[in-house]
Amino acid sequence: METRSPEDVAAEEASLAALMASQSDSLADVMVRRIMETVPAYTTGLVEPGALRRSCLDMIHHILEPISRGDIVVFRYPRDPSKSYIKRVIGAEGDRIRIDGGQVYVNGEALDEDYVPPAYADSRSYPEAVVPPHCYFVLGDHRSMSNDSRDFGPVNQSYIYGKAVFGYWPMDKLGRVR
Repeated sequence: METRSPEDVAAEEASLAALMASQSDSLADVMVRRIMETVPAYTTGLVEPGALRRSCLDMIHHILEPISRGDIVVFRYPRDPSKSYIKRVIGAEGDRIRIDGGQVYVNGEALDEDYVPPAYADSRSYPEAVVPPHCYFVLGDHRSMSNDSRDFGPVNQSYIYGKAVFGYWPMDKLGRVR
């Protein structure tokens, strides 16, 4: 087995990256198109009205690492499993969730939700409920227009098939999903 120096590896990686960037149909492009062709996600509550936010999915990561509060997950819509939704995890099994005038509380602690744009905050309330075993309570970031766990209840983990990790459309939102 040939041993390569870190400099050689870095040079090869840079060369490969340049080659991929120069190709109109690079491997990354093909992978992204393939994912988005097979996994359309309805992004209600995460994007500006009228703008579709596309995300690359990490469909393996959530198997290796547990889903955590704050993760953005893609799941089959419980009322119509032929559709996919993308929402932020607010609570996991055993968590007590309550919403009072738009302020979300998890286990009695108010969440600081800097990802919710002020223009899309809402004042809906939700009575305290405990997230059932093997389920997650999810909310859209654009609360005033989101169809989420307040409407269809907690999402069973068997419906979740990926995490959104990288947004690529619209171009001004290109980067890691936070």
